[in-house]
Amino acid sequence: MTNVFLINLPSPPKMNVFRDWAGGYGTALESKRIYPGHDPGFFEVSNIQFIYIAGMLRNSKFSFIYKNLQENEKFQNKAFYRTTSKRKS
Repeated sequence: MTNVFLINLPSPPKMNVFRDWAGGYGTALESKRIYPGHDPGFFEVSNIQFIYIAGMLRNSKFSFIYKNLQENEKFQNKAFYRTTSKRKS
């Protein structure tokens, strides 16, 4: 069973959000994209807060899943919902 589910939410339509920029306050840039997701072409690395949290969870022996919902230009909601409906025992 998974104890923790970490999610980097997709950017909303017409906006690219960078939640870890500006000292953790985040920033946003305009986009022509009309659906949730994230425009390609930005420097893509996992948000540092998720790397830190994942390390702490691993050290504490918690199981976890991490999903970066900004990894595709268009939010893949069907694939995401399949992931969330899976149960491990």
